[in-house]
Amino acid sequence: MTPQILVESLQHLDRLGVYPRGNGMPDPALLVDGHGSRLSPVFVSYINNLKDDLTPDPTANHRWNVALGLPYATGIWQVGDSPQENGAFKYYSRVKKTMIRDYYDTQKEIPHIRRYDIVPIVNYAFRRYVES
Repeated sequence: MTPQILVESLQHLDRLGVYPRGNGMPDPALLVDGHGSRLSPVFVSYINNLKDDLTPDPTANHRWNVALGLPYATGIWQVGDSPQENGAFKYYSRVKKTMIRDYYDTQKEIPHIRRYDIVPIVNYAFRRYVES
């Protein structure tokens, strides 16, 4: 989500008066991930009632309390991205798939992986990887 889209979303909520505002009332709160765009000038200006030149705007009434969560960096690194982790997970997934196919074969069914087999495969692979 771009900073502009985020600001437009907050502006829409403010126009609708979803959160009451007034003296002595707390500003509405927003929890967002720590993506770098959450620190962009357009977003920071809006939530802090600032003008384009970053000076306070005494006529604005759209302050938000924003809590930044963990940085959104899944495009950079995810659990299982290392060759060691990825290789082990794939190996144990393959082992479980073979077990499932062998079971269907013993039942005189066409061996294949069904949608509901996915969760047991992932659980098996994850458990084995953690134990290794």
